[in-house]
Amino acid sequence: MPTPVLATRAHPSRIRPRAALTAFATLSIAALVLTGCGGTSSDSSSSSSSSTSASRTLRTAFFADSQEPDPDIFYSGEGLQITTSAYEGLVKYTSDPTFKILPSLATKWTVSPDGKTYTFTLRDGVKFFDGTPLDSTAVQKSFERRTAVNQGPAYMLANVTSYETPDPQTIVINLSAPTSAFLDYLAAPYGPKVESPTAIAQHAKGDDLGQGWLKTHTAGSGPYQVSEWTLGQQYVLERNDKWWGPKPYYQKLIIKIMPDASTQQLELEGGDLDFIHDQPPTALDRFEHKSGFRVESFPNVLKEWLEVNPTHGVFQNPELRQALRQAIDKKKILSDLFRGRGTLSKSFYPVGILDDPRAADDPKLDPSVLKAAVAKLPGVFWAALRG
Repeated sequence: MPTPVLATRAHPSRIRPRAALTAFATLSIAALVLTGCGGTSSDSSSSSSSSTSASRTLRTAFFADSQEPDPDIFYSGEGLQITTSAYEGLVKYTSDPTFKILPSLATKWTVSPDGKTYTFTLRDGVKFFDGTPLDSTAVQKSFERRTAVNQGPAYMLANVTSYETPDPQTIVINLSAPTSAFLDYLAAPYGPKVESPTAIAQHAKGDDLGQGWLKTHTAGSGPYQVSEWTLGQQYVLERNDKWWGPKPYYQKLIIKIMPDASTQQLELEGGDLDFIHDQPPTALDRFEHKSGFRVESFPNVLKEWLEVNPTHGVFQNPELRQALRQAIDKKKILSDLFRGRGTLSKSFYPVGILDDPRAADDPKLDPSVLKAAVAKLPGVFWAALRG
């Protein structure tokens, strides 16, 4: 197993010009910007003349291209804001750390006493981006598509044996056995989403289930839909005015692909980006004291790791692996590299996730243990290292 040795990742941060915050309520995390949860506004005559199309465009950057936005294939980090903006599931998690499960496309549900049958009542009046109405058949076809595509997230429906659609607003899901995590699968950002069956059928090529088309398009019911997908350059999302929820403030979202953090910072300072995220701590320190800019930090549940291969070379030696854990000064890394923007994990898991003493990961700092272990190793290389 890889050896975890480092502190949790520093809190992810976003930098934006202060002036940009005057147009809408302060947002919580970057993902919420893309899901239309940061302030809303109608297009009524009461809108000010300054609310032009340009002012309703939000521009940011990704460090790398996203995986294709097909929700039955996508299983990555960069780009999750896009898939969760375009697609919705039956249920969803709250945006706070309680992770309670809330209604989404389903307004209510019941679970049979034996835990094998889930019955969902669908929300009225929902339409996909192409105008197709949501019904139970659309849910069944979408879930069956995930199983047929059989990519990374397909396991979430592995225990499903059949679906029933007694009426357009009711979908019944039957499982082969009780699955304690089933609702969590449905609520997860990577969980089964509902796609327009009309769009899938229209753009399918042979038996590809629309996979070719969904590499550069979306077919969901969410507040935004992809209107441009140019690899290596940018992605553009347009507001879905058919969305059943409150109309998002922004009409257009432009995501530029910029692998270099310094370039992103220059674009932000030059006014070509409205916010950037996941910047190095040195940049956060600089922008915190820079007039006209604002840094916002939010907790996350990621953990930094140092991984070694226990089946190769000197790291086959368990004594050396344990000694390595004791040689790394996590407090110094947190202070010098992350500038204090993080919390030391004393468990195998990130802080706040299964803080169980049985998963303790808090070795006593003692570099001399590694030095002694290295001294026992044979070979010219290690002799030179000891020297």
